[in-house]
Amino acid sequence: MNKQELEEKLARNTRIGKLREALGAAGVSEAYLVGGTLRDLALGLARDNTDLDVALPAEGAGVVASVAGSVAADLGASAFELDRDTFAWRLAIRGSDETVDLVGYRADGIENDLRGRDFTANAVAYDLAGSGGVYDPLGGLADIARRELNTCGPKALSDDPLRVLRAYRLAATRGFTFGS
Repeated sequence: MNKQELEEKLARNTRIGKLREALGAAGVSEAYLVGGTLRDLALGLARDNTDLDVALPAEGAGVVASVAGSVAADLGASAFELDRDTFAWRLAIRGSDETVDLVGYRADGIENDLRGRDFTANAVAYDLAGSGGVYDPLGGLADIARRELNTCGPKALSDDPLRVLRAYRLAATRGFTFGS
């Protein structure tokens, strides 16, 4: 699936639309949907999107907590802190198994956040607070189309050894092979 097709699919997704609206109502000016939801949608897999991951500027625990509370109220969710150091909050949507994780950028800006992720296939972002465009600075969509796992950087696996297990899970469940 190319970038335009993915953008169109994301724009039609009701749940993601509600999330965009809730972030807008909370006054969020920068937020990106990242991770497995984008990868699986780009693969054309019928995925229920029960877990959405949102990266936003890590301007402090209070800012993310405030956004989490406001978005949770809009979505009918309970919000709780996952990790104070990374400004991570989880929103559990009442009456369902759906969750939304709000996490501060791992580095300065969305591009550096994506560069710090595990595989390029998971380093694609969708602008939730602005244009609604897909951002793919590492060529993740091309790797997804080839079902090829390439690390985002030379330290991607040593930074988090559990990423090796994720690689084998993606190979087993999504048909990925290991790139160069």
